[in-house]
Amino acid sequence: MIGIYPPIDDYKFKRVNFGDNKFVKKYKIKKNDKVIGFLGRLVTEKGLNDLIYAFEEVKEEFPDSKLFLAGEGENIAGGKKESTKIHLQKTIKKFGLKKSVYFTGFLEDSIVPDFLSACNVFTLPSMNPLESFGMVQVEALLCGTPVVSTDLPGVRDVVGLTHGGITVPQRNKEKLASAIKAILENPKNYNVSREDILKFFSMKKTLDDYESLMKNLLEKI
Repeated sequence: MIGIYPPIDDYKFKRVNFGDNKFVKKYKIKKNDKVIGFLGRLVTEKGLNDLIYAFEEVKEEFPDSKLFLAGEGENIAGGKKESTKIHLQKTIKKFGLKKSVYFTGFLEDSIVPDFLSACNVFTLPSMNPLESFGMVQVEALLCGTPVVSTDLPGVRDVVGLTHGGITVPQRNKEKLASAIKAILENPKNYNVSREDILKFFSMKKTLDDYESLMKNLLEKI
């Protein structure tokens, strides 16, 4: 065992059917819409400006695509000066994407599975090595949504182990766009069963690994 992954509340994250999806209803998402999503703090190290540049390219091939940036953009650690929301809004305006990019603000835990299930692709374009894992990637996969994430230590493990998406170099807008388009074009190529996800990421797996670790340590005392 190389390491122990964070505990995932896997029982909370399951696919929510389109017809029952509260997020879909709130934002009037249509069946043919292609939804790209992000969930996290709206700060520079998350690489969201790169995501908007990539989305502009995706939009050319998939005119019905929408980008949802979910998460806190104002009341964050460090205050508003840490938020990149205003800068993102300027980039969105520059590309004429105001009608296709949505800021949802903070999402209550109860609606997160609906949001992740509504996405065709979930993105984690982080560019800071302090992003050590990104649990939300696993949560997205458990909701049946493929992932595009950057090739950072820890972050890349989710896609690397499950094959439920694509990893791309950090700060590479072109490859980020290509990865998103590849999944939108052939989503079945990135389908992964719940059982295969839970082999690596689940509450039980984490607890079992810690139990094994403690037993090994006690045996050495």
